[in-house]
Amino acid sequence: VGMIAVVNRMGGTSGLVQRLTKLVKGPKSAQAVTAMTGTALFFDDYANTVVVGTSGRSITDRFRISREKLAYIVDSTSAPVAGVALLSTWIGYEVGLFDDLLSHIPASAGLPNNGYGLFLEALPYRYYCFFALGLVFIIAFFGRDFGPMYTAEHRARTTGQLKNESHSAANVNTQLLVVSVLANTHAGMVTRAELRYTRNNAISRPMLNCNNRQCQTHA
Repeated sequence: VGMIAVVNRMGGTSGLVQRLTKLVKGPKSAQAVTAMTGTALFFDDYANTVVVGTSGRSITDRFRISREKLAYIVDSTSAPVAGVALLSTWIGYEVGLFDDLLSHIPASAGLPNNGYGLFLEALPYRYYCFFALGLVFIIAFFGRDFGPMYTAEHRARTTGQLKNESHSAANVNTQLLVVSVLANTHAGMVTRAELRYTRNNAISRPMLNCNNRQCQTHA
């Protein structure tokens, strides 16, 4: 983790991103380069998400690629590549867990005698990681989208609206509601929570009076 911080501080990560961005010529190459960047930054999934999400946004915005597609690319390269890389912070954590597990298993069980050996034996069976990485590049190469992603890409390419603004307010209200209810529930009793829904510029505020996990709604 300390070495990753040194690399970031010295500008190694940003330099790699700048080199890759020179390859961008259009929407397909923008997606492919963003995925390549996510694959190249294999040493930490969190650093990957922050760096690729920030740098890739300037690339994808230029070619009207939706934020939904950018989020998909970042998510499908950060954790999967860290999960199959031979050296990453996540693999270091896994190896530690494997070492602890092997210490409780007899050596005669036919397993490797160290956590890294167990990781290498399990590596070929990480199907999700390999499929997720492969699918990102396949979609970028062929330029095919389907379902909600097609809707998002069509909106971005035809209108220039990179993110769905209509869902932003509703998502914020939902998140605030969940946090409020969970916080009060953790205290032992929910006394009052206000639900706010925004649709067609109309706001309704039903009240919840809850005690002992039983709630009554009052309009």
